[in-house]
Amino acid sequence: MLRRRKGAVGGAVLGLMLALAGTLLPAPAVAAAPPAGAAALTAVAVSNEAAGVPEQAPVPAAAGQEAVLAQVKLDGKWGFIDRQGKFVIPALFSDTKAFIDGVVAVSSNKKWGYYDKTGKVIVPVAFDEVHDYQEGLAAVRSKKKWGFYDHNGNLAAPVQFDEIAGCQEGLALVKRNKKWGYIDKNGTSPIEPQFVEAGSFAEGMAPVKNQGKWGFIDTAGKLVIPYQFKNAAGYREGLAPVQVGAKWGFIDAGGRLVIPGQFAEIGDGFSEGLAAVKLKRKWSYIDNTGKPVISAPYDQVFPFSDGIAEVRVSKTSFSLLAAVAAVAGQATGTTLGHGLNLLPSNEKRGYIDRNGHLIVPTKYDAVGAFNAGWSLVRVEKKWGYVDKTGAFMIPAQYEELSDFREGFARAKTNGKWSFIDKSGQMLPTRPFADAAPFHNGLAAVQLEDKWGFIDTRGRLVIAVQFDEARNFSDGLAAVKKNDMWGVIDATGTFVVPAQREISQMLDFSNGLLAAKVNGKWGYLDQTGNIVIEPQFSEARPFFAR
Repeated sequence: MLRRRKGAVGGAVLGLMLALAGTLLPAPAVAAAPPAGAAALTAVAVSNEAAGVPEQAPVPAAAGQEAVLAQVKLDGKWGFIDRQGKFVIPALFSDTKAFIDGVVAVSSNKKWGYYDKTGKVIVPVAFDEVHDYQEGLAAVRSKKKWGFYDHNGNLAAPVQFDEIAGCQEGLALVKRNKKWGYIDKNGTSPIEPQFVEAGSFAEGMAPVKNQGKWGFIDTAGKLVIPYQFKNAAGYREGLAPVQVGAKWGFIDAGGRLVIPGQFAEIGDGFSEGLAAVKLKRKWSYIDNTGKPVISAPYDQVFPFSDGIAEVRVSKTSFSLLAAVAAVAGQATGTTLGHGLNLLPSNEKRGYIDRNGHLIVPTKYDAVGAFNAGWSLVRVEKKWGYVDKTGAFMIPAQYEELSDFREGFARAKTNGKWSFIDKSGQMLPTRPFADAAPFHNGLAAVQLEDKWGFIDTRGRLVIAVQFDEARNFSDGLAAVKKNDMWGVIDATGTFVVPAQREISQMLDFSNGLLAAKVNGKWGYLDQTGNIVIEPQFSEARPFFAR
């Protein structure tokens, strides 16, 4: 029987049944960020009470401690509890976004607002749409009008604008009566709406359009570069792209045309001293004098970062079936490492260095984004890793290949899983039917239909015996044996005996584990005591917010 710690109270975790042992609980869906350009906006300040969401006093975290909260669902609504099971954010919401910088967007009755991690209402739950905070401001929309709230819950700008764009260098773009202007973080308008079109500030200046031409203003709104260009974009590394007639060139901070208009297209401006430009239907990179330094005969080119640049070509022969198969593998949590970011079926990715050398060819079936200096590549249906010189650090010989965790990646050969280190050396183990990543120095592995655990030397340190197994966390792992869930330590000893009333368990996090007991979710401590009574229909692990 489960023990109840004296004074245990209500709380919860996401009751999500995990099909694969060792699979991590997915994060809650996060609404897409607003586009970089101006987006339509407006709203009126409305209290939570008026919106049907009662106010509550904030719950301060202990001095010097981060707020550790878990998201739970009670009576069909989401809220957030602390480690004592007390609701910090009430269970009143049909949807939430993720916590970012200590605040979370919540929705009730199709209206959105923000709470902070203490339970304080930052933005009343009264708006049709809210955007993520950017430089201390969150855009909110009511009907067809937009405004801004600051991080302290103050209405920084009234809900009166027709459109808005993100805040850059302390100033946000706003549109009212068909004209663009700028407001600061205090909601004042140092630059009143007066421009037909406008861009965000960068390096102290912003492109603006009036009289059919583009010029540049400073942060005081002074026109420092007169209206004269057909088009213009923001400054990067001291230079801004401008269109003179039909061609693009670059001006310096004084407005001098230092790279004459000669390009049919330009990329995203200068980065690491180079800019992508198109001349006579061919892309190349120029330096800040305008001298071509790299020929780039590709369909798409991107800015340099850490000495390399992504390039893409269109390939109608790219296997859509293979891409779909790869995505399907990724969905199972058993394949494809960090940052793979598969492209559309008719595109292939490669990388060039500052000399223009194609260090990762565009001929590969798939190429991932670089992470810690390595990128996943697929060659003729086999996966491997290359470094930033294009050299294969792990040969392309695996049917599936994961990212590295605790020094090891999972690799699949002939339908079986093993582990390799960054030298390509395989752990001395027998092949497994399935395998989870290493956590706390142990990895769950499956032989036939049972699970056990190996250590980083490849030794089977906990015998294969479990129907399902979670990852180790805080030195403990939840396991299922004989249709009963319990908790084991790193020696395989049950510290919380397997019990039939527990139908599901998640990983330990911050000293507590979510368990589904007799159909409801609650939380256990590391000794198996119930510290938050089972009462929730769904629950997620505790994390610092």
